[in-house]
Amino acid sequence: MGNAWSEIGGDGYAVEVGLRLSRSLGDRAETARDDEMRFRQEQAVVAVENLRLKIGRTIRLAANEFERALKQIDASAETRRLQTLTVESEIERFRVGTGTALQVAQAQRDLLSSRIDEQQARVAARLALLQLYLAEGSLLQRRGIVTP
Repeated sequence: MGNAWSEIGGDGYAVEVGLRLSRSLGDRAETARDDEMRFRQEQAVVAVENLRLKIGRTIRLAANEFERALKQIDASAETRRLQTLTVESEIERFRVGTGTALQVAQAQRDLLSSRIDEQQARVAARLALLQLYLAEGSLLQRRGIVTP
């Protein structure tokens, strides 16, 4: 640089000019937004599928519970029927003198307990049926309630 000004008109003088530009190919911000939107769309599709599977599982569980409750009603009714026979036989034994009043009272207590169990099984079955209707989304319609 020492002789540069003094040699400016001479033959050996060389000028170099440089230009540096920095620009990425394509628009990164737009690409990033596009990628994010595609990801969110995929995420929404997966979330909907997950929800569909959960609803199906809930419906199957409610249907199984209702079937179990119906079987419980049958079992409780059979228990009550057998307890009725037991009470009748204990009363007959008491009449002929081979049984005691305590045995009759215990049999009557067991009969009452079996009747209560049967009614509880019926209530549980109704609740299970309501849960099934709720899970499948038809409860309001079955009750005559129309939603807009």
